[in-house]
Amino acid sequence: MKRLLLGTATALVAATGAQAADLPVAPAVDYVRICDTFGTGFFYIPGTETCLRLSGRVRFDLRFAEETGGEQAEVSMRARARLNVDTRTQTAYGALRAFMRIEFTDDSAPEGALGAADSLSEYQAFIQFVGFTFGRTNSFFDFYTGYSPYRAIGIIADDNQTLLAAYTASFGNGVTATLSIEDGTDTRMTAGGFVYGGHIIPDVVAAIRVRQGWGSAQVMAALHEVDASSAIGFGRDPEYGFAVGAGVTVNLPMVGVGSEFSLQAAYADGALSYLGLGNVGVLPAATDAAIVAGSIDTSTGYSVAAGLLLGLTDMISVAIEGDYADVDNAGTTADFNIMQVRGALYYRPVSGLTFAAYVGYSTWDVDGAAANVDDDRVEAIFRVQRDW
Repeated sequence: MKRLLLGTATALVAATGAQAADLPVAPAVDYVRICDTFGTGFFYIPGTETCLRLSGRVRFDLRFAEETGGEQAEVSMRARARLNVDTRTQTAYGALRAFMRIEFTDDSAPEGALGAADSLSEYQAFIQFVGFTFGRTNSFFDFYTGYSPYRAIGIIADDNQTLLAAYTASFGNGVTATLSIEDGTDTRMTAGGFVYGGHIIPDVVAAIRVRQGWGSAQVMAALHEVDASSAIGFGRDPEYGFAVGAGVTVNLPMVGVGSEFSLQAAYADGALSYLGLGNVGVLPAATDAAIVAGSIDTSTGYSVAAGLLLGLTDMISVAIEGDYADVDNAGTTADFNIMQVRGALYYRPVSGLTFAAYVGYSTWDVDGAAANVDDDRVEAIFRVQRDW
């Protein structure tokens, strides 16, 4: 009996082992790993050494715009969603980065003062590697673009993107220098019948920037080809406009967390977009040039902008800004100057949620038109924004 029981047990163990060997083996689970090489929020794409970070925001605006006399007074709403996709891979030569920003806008404003735009667009798309940048992003001429993010009537253009190829060299201690080749069609300003042709030389932008504990500063310059269209019989005989500027931002931690003061000035001849006049909308028109006596005559102008951001508490901050620009248009297009002041109040009850209110006032003087025009405008925006 003992031998029978031992033999039976041995047979059962052998059979069980054979059946277990025949069972399929589950593949190893490749769990998502946190990637802290490039900061918070990154994780490894499974099966690769590429780190990915997803972020974005959703915002809602209730807007009011009014001109003197009530003309084109409008109340409108706007919803905008933004998705950022940031991928980075560490290589033997340094980080390889690809960034994409997609933005959707639903705007109820009629075509007019507020400039309605319902769109789905690839807002930014660029590659960066060992100091090189290729794609669509902010011009390297940009420095201070303001603390009030929506200004259809602002002097300093906000979030204007361009196509470019650039190289940035780092010299240590927070000092960098950039040389950028940028699409000149994104920086054209035309009025008074001036028509651009194509360009052979794209815009050339150079900037030197320093970032240190006290803040940051930048000096910049741009070269812009001004070519009249051969369609009007002028032929190709381009002029070359330019712009120069400088800006500084000073941190004010003694006032409150995130507090700072910024100041920027720019001068342009034949390249007025670099003054930040890209979104003047229904306000006075600017033109880079005009054809006068059979040759191209360029326009000139300058702008000055300043802003103060104050962090009052962990939840509340305020911003006060002011801009001024003066433009001498070439040809028969009227000269003008424009001044704007803006205020903003931000309330952040929890992380990632912001309630904001903006109020802006603009006044301008057009000189040399058929009739001189002095006018002003008030604009207000209430915003709710969720960042993630």
